[in-house]
Amino acid sequence: MKRAAVFGIAAAFVTGVFATTLLAAGPDRVKYPRGFEKDFKRYDIVDKPDRKISRFMYVDPKSAAEAKPGQPMPNGTILVMEDHAVELDAAGNPVTDAAGRLKPTDKIVAVAVMEKRAGWGNDIPPDLRNGDWDYASYTPAGTVNEKAQLNNCFSCHLKVRESDFMFTSIFKSSR
Repeated sequence: MKRAAVFGIAAAFVTGVFATTLLAAGPDRVKYPRGFEKDFKRYDIVDKPDRKISRFMYVDPKSAAEAKPGQPMPNGTILVMEDHAVELDAAGNPVTDAAGRLKPTDKIVAVAVMEKRAGWGNDIPPDLRNGDWDYASYTPAGTVNEKAQLNNCFSCHLKVRESDFMFTSIFKSSR
């Protein structure tokens, strides 16, 4: 089943209204940005010990240059979250460095992309709308992650509406 159809059905349950049209959300709009590792600015690393990963956060260079503190990100912004496995001890627990941070490995386990384009929010039910942001999930090889539950992205990011639906800021780094 296409991601838009799944999202439309999920949105119907969340909103209590049956969606009569398919939504144009996901990898049909949000493409995998090849070369982001070298072309984009890495602005943060977020440790997730419960998931045994470190998340490398990237922003496209144009948006990094145009963004203003305390303001919504500009249209056209592309954010990438690259999940890295972390070093584990013999018991399977994450290993930390001298500063108490997880030690990421080079093994990438997932890549999520969040992109903002004018009008994209119009296709998302109001109860889930994240401004004009949309999401997609990819495998480490850059192919669409067909198992991704992207409606979870919309639901979770609603918690940070006041920061333009972003959990991290390109203006401060935790590492």
